Amino acid sequence: MARHPIDLDGPPRAPVPTPAQAFALFGAGFLTLVVAAQVVEWVALRVSVPREDWHAVASDPARNPVLSDGLWIVALTALPELALGALVLLTVRSRGFNPRLVLPLTLPSPAAMLGALLVVFGVAPLADAVHSWASHCPWVPSIFAEGASASSLVERAVGGRGALGLAVSLLGLAAVPALVEEALFRGFVTAAFRSSDAAALLAPSALFALFHLDPAQVAATLCLGLAFGLARLCTGSLVASMTAHAAYNGVVLTLTYAAGGDAGEAPSLAGVVVGLGAAVAGVLLMVRGPARGDPVAGARGGGT
Repeated sequence: MARHPIDLDGPPRAPVPTPAQAFALFGAGFLTLVVAAQVVEWVALRVSVPREDWHAVASDPARNPVLSDGLWIVALTALPELALGALVLLTVRSRGFNPRLVLPLTLPSPAAMLGALLVVFGVAPLADAVHSWASHCPWVPSIFAEGASASSLVERAVGGRGALGLAVSLLGLAAVPALVEEALFRGFVTAAFRSSDAAALLAPSALFALFHLDPAQVAATLCLGLAFGLARLCTGSLVASMTAHAAYNGVVLTLTYAAGGDAGEAPSLAGVVVGLGAAVAGVLLMVRGPARGDPVAGARGGGT
């Protein structure tokens, strides 16, 4: 992950965003998600609920379609995420940023891809353990109403809907969020902090964690964000972090579907240790060489 300085004095526009622009896009993106989610809920209520029940149903997770109906749950996630993705692409295009530096989509080597998967799935037991601890800790608050937590929504999205329902959930709850969130955090935000490896890893991971709002989720997604960040930085490509992110989401959904509900208990200490060992092995695989055709290395005038 060696870095070479970019000459920002030559071009009329900087090829990568500044940290201030990254924070601004984060704020705008969060607002976009909130507004888009409200629009989806507005449509869902008017399509699925009699007019006289709109206000009562909107505050009742058991009756609100975006919190109880699997297809609307997928829509509540996928459509706002697509709006966020459009905002990221529009910002890159309108500000004249170099897409090869902000959204590098070169194909990593097979060994690097395997390493990225090992890192993410190796860190997953730690993230699960942290989430379980935070969820049961009395002084860690939750912003979700009873029955409206992320895990409850996942269970309703895939539960009892058959293979077609699982396929729709994998697309809307696994693939779309992985592509969009990696483009924002490991793409745009990482590019803004690319002058420092530490900042390029920590800043996107912290914002990614805050993006999930609920304190228990924030703690868990910080761990996962660091794993996605390592995949992005060690391979030089968003393909690795997008693939690993989508695979992780997909496995969670598939296990929940197979179990008919909660995918399992928190991992043991031994499971966490073994997972971290796999993550270390994954990092070693990724740092053996740069991603094939890494545009970042080429733009800096050298390899990693």
